[in-house]
Amino acid sequence: MPAYMVRALKEGAFLLLAFIAIYGLVSLATYNRMDQGFTFSGDGSGVIRNTGGAAGAWLADFFMFAFGYMAYLLPVVLVYIGWLIHNWQQDFKQFALHVLLPRGTGFIVLVIAGAGLASMHFYGDNMPEQAGGVIGKLASESLIGNIGFLGTTLLLLALFLTAVSLITSVSWLTVMDITGLYTLKMFGQIGNRIDIWKDRREGEKVKIKRHETVQVKQKLRQQKAPPKIARKAKPPAISERVEKEKQVRLFDTPEDSGEVPPLSLLDDPPVFEGGYSQDALEALSQLVELKLKDFNIDVTVEAVIPGPVITRFELLPAPGLKVSKVTNLTKDLARALSV
Repeated sequence: MPAYMVRALKEGAFLLLAFIAIYGLVSLATYNRMDQGFTFSGDGSGVIRNTGGAAGAWLADFFMFAFGYMAYLLPVVLVYIGWLIHNWQQDFKQFALHVLLPRGTGFIVLVIAGAGLASMHFYGDNMPEQAGGVIGKLASESLIGNIGFLGTTLLLLALFLTAVSLITSVSWLTVMDITGLYTLKMFGQIGNRIDIWKDRREGEKVKIKRHETVQVKQKLRQQKAPPKIARKAKPPAISERVEKEKQVRLFDTPEDSGEVPPLSLLDDPPVFEGGYSQDALEALSQLVELKLKDFNIDVTVEAVIPGPVITRFELLPAPGLKVSKVTNLTKDLARALSV
């Protein structure tokens, strides 16, 4: 047979079975118990409500009566057979006995076990028989009388899963491993998102608390009286004796004359160039408070007494604070203030 004809036959068989499967699926989906079919002669109106017409109503009623909800597997089987025909090679590998026998057996076991489980655990109000049809009813009732309801459920479930594995070559152990892996990953991501959410929430709390603390400190600083800054020391006044002794003597006075030595023998005092301004002294007083606060010591600068060489800060410690804690930090405070 020419190759194009073989291809046309395979594609035609696949399309035919696919269309039959679609027709069967539509007929099953639009099944109505009032239509004339295999188990019911109709309501006398002669109206067919099934989308598949009279043939579709009859087929749907027959397969629903026999298999119940498992009848929906028949269109899937037809599509699968069409796929096998479409991929059929000349060496009959797709239709080998060792391939079709396990899958065919698995399909039969799947239908019987599924129908039995449906009869036991589901209601079939819209079915001509129970949810599993006649086959499911016979399979479940015959087993329940021997091994009980629980034993029948476990046995049919084991047969159902085994049949799925035979048909699809799916390993349930692999499925469980993959399911467990992705479940752990999902819980891990959920845990990470919860941790991130907690961190953000704690950060917002700390931010709000810090903002409130800064506002309180700013209010206290605004209410606090500025330190009293003493006036700068005035440079020493020039004495009258210096002015008188500006006249240089022509002759040196003997040492035993008893006169006071001239002031010219002394060096002039250094020129006083001022010091810190008032704003600088206020900033320094705040800096002293902040640096001591770094060591958990609360003090308040009450007064600042500037001098030409040494500037003195008078501190008021908080109640219960030992003075030794402040004096022990002299070097640390000097390093912090760069003085």
